[in-house]
Amino acid sequence: MQVELLSLTQRNLALTEDSVAGYGDLSTIFAGRSTYAEAIMEFAGRICYRSTQRMGTAPEFIAARVREGHEDIIEHAVVTLRIRNSVEPLYWRTLNRHCEVTDIGANTWVVSGNTLSWKMDMTVPMPMTLDCTATVDGDSITGEVKAGAFGSMPVSGTRKA
Repeated sequence: MQVELLSLTQRNLALTEDSVAGYGDLSTIFAGRSTYAEAIMEFAGRICYRSTQRMGTAPEFIAARVREGHEDIIEHAVVTLRIRNSVEPLYWRTLNRHCEVTDIGANTWVVSGNTLSWKMDMTVPMPMTLDCTATVDGDSITGEVKAGAFGSMPVSGTRKA
């Protein structure tokens, strides 16, 4: 399987803390301590919980909201990937409602979303189901593959220039 990063949510450079000052609590987005995409997701969640004054103070805020079932906040950041030499993306749209999958032919897919999860059945050298997850952050993708009795293995990649 080949994975190519096509696009991701990035900040409009014209939007600065000063340029949004006076528009409610919008400037608190810049208090985030991570990527812009994560700051947007945290801000969306903090708006819902009326806690924008706490932006950037809880590194696990997004993960905690998703564990609680408040997954809508992750829809505010999007990545788009091209997947080649695989039929697995066909199953992703049923496993993850935040994942849009387009078949462009010849086992090539365009996938949009920020976190992917899928299963792959392999038969060689032995039958096994691989349980995979990956998250895109900036120009990189990281995750893990759980391979039954063989344990977990890291997965990573970096965008080519």
